[in-house]
Amino acid sequence: MRFLIESSNAPRALLGALALALVARLTLALLAPYAVSPDGVTNLEMARAIRDGRFADLSYFHPLYPTLIALLSPSKGTHEVAGRFLSLLFAVLTLFPLHSLARALADEAVAWRTVLIAALWPIHALHSVEVLNMAVYVFFVVAFLDSGWRSLRADADSNPRGLTASSLYLIAAYWTRPEAIGLWLLFLGAVSLTAFRRPHTGRFLARLRRLAVVAAIFLAGILPYALFLRWQTGVWTPSRYLTNITAHTSAQPERMLPHRIHNETVSTGYLLNGILNHAGGIATKYAVNLGRLILRWTPELFPLRVLAPVWLLIVAVGWLWFFSRGKRREWAWLAATTFASMSVVALHGGTSRYLLPILPALLIWLAAGLRRMEEGFLSKWTRIPALTVTACAIAGPFAIEPILREGLGARAYFPVELRLAGLELREAHSEIKTVLARKPQVGFYAGIPTAAPSMWTPDGIRAAFPVGATDVALAVDERDTLELFPDLAIFLHDPPPQGWRILVEQREPPAIRILAPVPPADSNDEGDG
Repeated sequence: MRFLIESSNAPRALLGALALALVARLTLALLAPYAVSPDGVTNLEMARAIRDGRFADLSYFHPLYPTLIALLSPSKGTHEVAGRFLSLLFAVLTLFPLHSLARALADEAVAWRTVLIAALWPIHALHSVEVLNMAVYVFFVVAFLDSGWRSLRADADSNPRGLTASSLYLIAAYWTRPEAIGLWLLFLGAVSLTAFRRPHTGRFLARLRRLAVVAAIFLAGILPYALFLRWQTGVWTPSRYLTNITAHTSAQPERMLPHRIHNETVSTGYLLNGILNHAGGIATKYAVNLGRLILRWTPELFPLRVLAPVWLLIVAVGWLWFFSRGKRREWAWLAATTFASMSVVALHGGTSRYLLPILPALLIWLAAGLRRMEEGFLSKWTRIPALTVTACAIAGPFAIEPILREGLGARAYFPVELRLAGLELREAHSEIKTVLARKPQVGFYAGIPTAAPSMWTPDGIRAAFPVGATDVALAVDERDTLELFPDLAIFLHDPPPQGWRILVEQREPPAIRILAPVPPADSNDEGDG
């Protein structure tokens, strides 16, 4: 916890950044209309299962974040608040190791610029108020980057506590998200380089032992979860999430691996065998996924996508600053960890949310670039860090984008219509016990299970309803369902299809409608009339 000790005497810029981060995130959490995401629903259901001791029902997400929710919230009704509070808390705390890391890799001027920008950086602020494990994971990643760099910079056998602390941060990151495995492999390689760099020295065996200790600590840390997965699923795998999603995406569209649903666990051996048998095709798909992450989703990490080339240009200037100061190893540490994180995500694809772990490196490079440009172009006219202030001014409004959207009457940032529909369904139609929906939010807020038909077509939906069923409903929304399955528009049109009745309806975009079959008695009455 070196970064907390060193930051206790932090400069005013760090304290100001902490205040800005807290104010921006609290404002967003308290004023922006919110509804949990599908992954958030899964985390909350896992927290409920942990609280009730139903460990066999745990999903394929890693358990640290749901466990913290279960420990923090005494009842089911407070799980959502606890999940958002944990995300906000860890997001603000991330500024401490981020400041320490930037100072160790660059200098104090870059460090305070980094945390000031991070405090108002939109994508980090938005995920700081969601029921998602990304804010917790990013905290442990940044803490590992800081501790890992300091332990590598010192002699391996003179700083055993640093190596141990780095391994513990990685274990915590692994229990939060599986992508930490990629960072551990990188760290193992980096420690190996320090051990074998001077093999003729008398301390070679001691360094070799340190390497074994780093490997042993991490493997011992993940063993309990691997044993749990073996008990739960009957197969050996370090992560149901990573192996299942990788197998699923590797099968699309080439069908090189059999399609597996999330609830069916894919063993590591099965996955590796499939990859070896179809190495060429999967390598091509991996390269495509990696290219998509770089070209499509990395620009989403920056505010105002149209300015993404400008942001990336400043990042490139930051690279030049590192090289001009002789900080090649520092740059390489950030570059290697960035590539390690992106490489694991590329196994299964993803969106900008999955790239949040590379944001600290981008912000440090961005801060270094701003400093270099301010020193080169503005020092003659003013001592005010004008470019840094401008970057914060651009990022600030986007950090509270959901509030601004509501004020401008635009479509809500979060799917609040699903929350409202679920709450209305629970209050007005307690007879409904199951809802068919593409996303689980309606069922979650209604307090009932969510199911899915075998096919999302009108005929597939009708076939999913038992004959004479009166306790099953269908939720169709404009935001998600119709974008993927336009044939279902008949359930949103007026009048509803014959034999269906409307339970809940919201006409304002994005429209949503919850329907149920007309009860048999009502159908007979209509026929007699």
